[in-house]
Order: sequence, then C-alpha cells, then structure tokens
Amino acid sequence: MRTRIILAAGVIAAVTLAMTGCAQNEGRIVSPAHSFASNPPAPGVTVSARPDSTPVPNPPPPQGPHQNLSLAFAGADSAAAGQTSNTRWRFGNSGHASLSVSWTLTDGHGWAGFPKQGTLQLSPLSSQVLVVPVAVPDTAQTGSFNPLHMTATPDHGSVATADGGITVLGTAPPPDSSVTGRR
Repeated sequence: MRTRIILAAGVIAAVTLAMTGCAQNEGRIVSPAHSFASNPPAPGVTVSARPDSTPVPNPPPPQGPHQNLSLAFAGADSAAAGQTSNTRWRFGNSGHASLSVSWTLTDGHGWAGFPKQGTLQLSPLSSQVLVVPVAVPDTAQTGSFNPLHMTATPDHGSVATADGGITVLGTAPPPDSSVTGRR
C-alpha cells in the first residue's frame, strides 16, 4: 500500500511538472488548454491552431518622397545709383527626389523691375545658388539699404522665405580688375 501511495505521488508530480513546463516558463501560468501556446512543439511536429482573434491593424498609407526646401540670402554686391547689383540666394533640397521651385523676389522701396520671378530645378540632396541681377535706380539715395524678400514655392511641400538687401554706395565702385590700363 505504501508503494502505491509513493507511485501515485510520483505520477501526480510528473503530471504537474509536465503541465507547468521547465524553468523557461517560470512566472507563467500554464493550463493544459494553452500548453501548446506557451511550449512550442518540437521541430517537425505540426499542430493545427485557430486563426488569430486579434485583427492586424491596417498599415499607414504610403507617403511620397520627403521634401524639404530651404532658402537663404547668400549676399549681394553693393552698387551705386544707376548700376546693377547681383543678389545671391541659396536654395536647398534635402529630399531624395528632384524638386521644381517657383520663386518671386520683391523689394521694399518700389524700385522698377519688381517683382522678379522664375523657376528652377533642384536635384535630390543638393543646393544651388541663384543669382538675380537688380538694377539700382539713378534716384536711389547714397547709403540707403533696399530690403529684398524672396519667396520660394515648391511643386509639393512647404513654402520657404528669406530676406536680404542691397546697400547703395555713394560713388561707383572700382572696376573688377586692378590691372586695367597696364601692359
């Protein structure tokens, strides 16, 4: 009789160990109905399972290429009244696709020839300097500063803006070459 009790206790212990699993499953409550979910079968053994009751959420819709247009005033030549100043504007594209940009340059003193407009193409991951010549009127005051405002509108994405200006000199600056008239 004693042997039967020891044998019964051994069988109960073996069944309990089989249901609870090994140390990998510590802290988990395992019932016979879910033992396959917590203890996967050996390789090569197949077990039929019910379909997942939790639906997979829909993935977000695909987005187009990320475009970031940047714009900065890069400088201007000072010029005397009646001369032309070259203004420089740096356009940048941090996106991975080409970007078509329409630009408009306006001034703050109502000089003739404004607004100036144009378009440019920016390659992916690139920057480009746009030079826009501006005629300084004969009536511009010496020492004055004419503010400029550039607006860039990409074919898709956000508008970028930058401010700059031209300083009007009192006399005509010297020619570009310092060797004029020398042999």
